[in-house]
Amino acid sequence: MLPGPNYIYQCPTCNNLMYHESLASGNTFNAAFYSDGKLISPDLPSYPKITKCTSCRSLFWVGHLEPVASCEPEDMESSEWASASEMQFPDLFDLLRALDEGCAPMRNEKIFIRQQILWFFNDRLRAGYPLFRDQKDQLLWNSNIDELLLLLGTANDHHQFLMAELHRYRRKFRQAVDLLNSIEDPELKGYVAKLITACEMEVSTVIRLE
Repeated sequence: MLPGPNYIYQCPTCNNLMYHESLASGNTFNAAFYSDGKLISPDLPSYPKITKCTSCRSLFWVGHLEPVASCEPEDMESSEWASASEMQFPDLFDLLRALDEGCAPMRNEKIFIRQQILWFFNDRLRAGYPLFRDQKDQLLWNSNIDELLLLLGTANDHHQFLMAELHRYRRKFRQAVDLLNSIEDPELKGYVAKLITACEMEVSTVIRLE
């Protein structure tokens, strides 16, 4: 993994300075890919696509802005950007607020945020903790799945794969298998076979695919 420059942005609401790191090169060695679409790779880290201003707390999409500058990591402390704070990933409350405040008007933005919510819950299982802490969690989990199923379509094989995953969580294994069998993307075939096996074994939680 070879670090790239830090990119500096201004909050569109208050002009507070923030930055995120970047990669000049990376790889997926020792990566873990899960059935909910999450990739965890020590040598290919991800960076926030939506973030919360560290000053005014407003939410914004990083990709909607142009960086005001870039700076090599080793030069940050002695540069004019030394006061910039590092961008943080949104937490569950931030993601829900983004939906409530209309920060995701586009379908693909809604799908992205709701998949992030899905990952937030499944991260608990990945860490060895229960999926739900209370009934409120369970209601939120179910409503998020409902909304994701409405947003996703079968024209996109990756969306279809995620739809099958959501049906598996609901223990609707036959519906999941029907969706999986109609996926044509050859790059997904190995994953499809593993997910069909999980359906046949009636496994209804996230699984590691590789």
